Amino acid sequence: MIALQRYWQGNQWYRPGGPAFIMLGGEAAEGGSWVEASNVEFGIMAQKAGAWLFVLEHRFYGESFATSDLSTGNLKYLSSEQAIADAVTFIRAMIQKYPQLAGAKWVSFGGSYPGALAAWLRIRHPEIISYAVGSSGPVQAEVDFYQYLEVVMNAITKTDAGCSDSIKNGFSQIAQLVQTAAGRKTLKSTFDFCEDLNPSNTEDLSTFWQNLYIPYMYSVQYTSQNPDTSIPNAICRFHNDQSASVLDRMKNVNSFFDQTYGYTSCMSNNYNGMIHYYQDTSLKSSLAETRSFIWQTCTEFGWFQTSNSPTAGSWLGGQNNLPASYFIKQCADIFKLDINADYVNQVVGNTNSYYGGKDMSDASYIILPSGTFDPWSALGKLTSTNQNIVPVVMEGASHCQDMIAATAQDSAALTSGRAKIQSTLLGWLGFSEN
Repeated sequence: MIALQRYWQGNQWYRPGGPAFIMLGGEAAEGGSWVEASNVEFGIMAQKAGAWLFVLEHRFYGESFATSDLSTGNLKYLSSEQAIADAVTFIRAMIQKYPQLAGAKWVSFGGSYPGALAAWLRIRHPEIISYAVGSSGPVQAEVDFYQYLEVVMNAITKTDAGCSDSIKNGFSQIAQLVQTAAGRKTLKSTFDFCEDLNPSNTEDLSTFWQNLYIPYMYSVQYTSQNPDTSIPNAICRFHNDQSASVLDRMKNVNSFFDQTYGYTSCMSNNYNGMIHYYQDTSLKSSLAETRSFIWQTCTEFGWFQTSNSPTAGSWLGGQNNLPASYFIKQCADIFKLDINADYVNQVVGNTNSYYGGKDMSDASYIILPSGTFDPWSALGKLTSTNQNIVPVVMEGASHCQDMIAATAQDSAALTSGRAKIQSTLLGWLGFSEN
């Protein structure tokens, strides 16, 4: 099978003998901005090192599809292992195309899932990749990723303890209302459900809880990057409104996110309806990339963001509201396969065995930036006794924040973190950071 893969390159800052930087794409379309932007970490270090820049789109995302549709049979060609093989093939092709890169040191970059890919590319192919910078990379595969919502709780509590108490009270009230017919009627009216909530349908109930959690998850993950949806503006502004009931505060948070992202319909908690949407195999589907990434979570990573936390479960209205079994059932239903907990546990274990997870005992020359307000940091490597594995943990920073342009509002921790990333990589490359 021959498939076309999109890439972009820029050599405006290249100096003879300089390295090559490759930004790995992930679960979304890529573009050329990474090879043009002079004010982001990738471009700043490229200018200092005289690097040639490349961006490679991940197979089965953007326009880099290897098949005519996303049917379950075709998705066997989608995996991180195959994406890494694509990167190796691409690098070899670029060295052939541009002879001046024959002796260049290659550095892999990425953020979030591609941050893990960047590290894994170095781990699996040290003969090709000399160094890696894996920002916010969840290098540990995990079936029951309850730590995600723990970080959400901790970040909100650290930002505003009173706001956090209001949220806990809100989720607790909702958990009580779900138990009675009158309570469910109140919830339907308050949150504008599309259909009645069936208390005996556990999948619909979990879908409802996920709908409630998503605004808090999104706000925390990007809080330091987007003032509009930050914890103070999108969450605590409503929860500190003493004129509103606790339940109305919960509704106001959801309404704000609906308005922000243009969602004007009623709230659907219909599990079967959701599955139907994800079963669309068309490359033109608005959920095509989501379907692709769900496949990867089901067959490689898990990363199921559950409420099954011993510390955050009560804050979330109940430890069992959003269990791993809910996501595993999605895997089976979306792809019409016999996927169960044993299967997912096995493939997640295989992933950690193949890449090494957080251990990285045999790895070297990898920089791993992360922020304490990033829920994905819980699956990153935050400490190391190996001087050539360099975690850069930035207090209060959010998901992939080190990768974007600096602003006047950046914290001292973020600024010093970026400086450490630059000085470490440029030092390895033999350049001064100045």
